Parts: sequence; C-alpha cells; structure tokens
Amino acid sequence: MGNVYPIGNKVTTVTLAGYSWDLYVGPNGSMKVFSFIPSDGSWKFSFNADLKLFFNYLAQNQGYPINNQHLIGKCLESSYFSNMY
Repeated sequence: MGNVYPIGNKVTTVTLAGYSWDLYVGPNGSMKVFSFIPSDGSWKFSFNADLKLFFNYLAQNQGYPINNQHLIGKCLESSYFSNMY
C-alpha cells in the first residue's frame, strides 16, 4: 500500500473493538501522534467501531489529556486511495 508507516515507536499491543492493535507513539513537529496499526498487518477495509473507545484507552493508559483537547482523527491515508484506482 505504498510508503505508509506509523510515526514513532511501538509502545504496546492492545485489543479494542474486537481487534488487536499495535500502538505507535511519536512526534510530528510539536504534536504527539498516536497510531493504531492492526497487529496482524492486515488492512481493515470495513471497520465499524466507536472511536471513543480508542480515545478513552489513550486517556486511561497513555496520558492523553482528553478533557482539554480538540480531537482530530486521520483514519485513511491518501496512498490508501491511490492504490484503489
């Protein structure tokens, strides 16, 4: 799927929404980035879950300040789409 890779280093593996995810954490400039990547290396072309599960996990286990943040999520990369045409 192109040169798509998570920012940072793998810090743990967690099960959320019925799937196992590798969590990567690292900086993008001054922002701290959290990336959940399927542990089995597969792409989830169809995924239905409450994203609040992921934010709650980050708040409870990774120190994410959920109460004073504007939540911005990026679920799909542009290279994901470019390979579909």
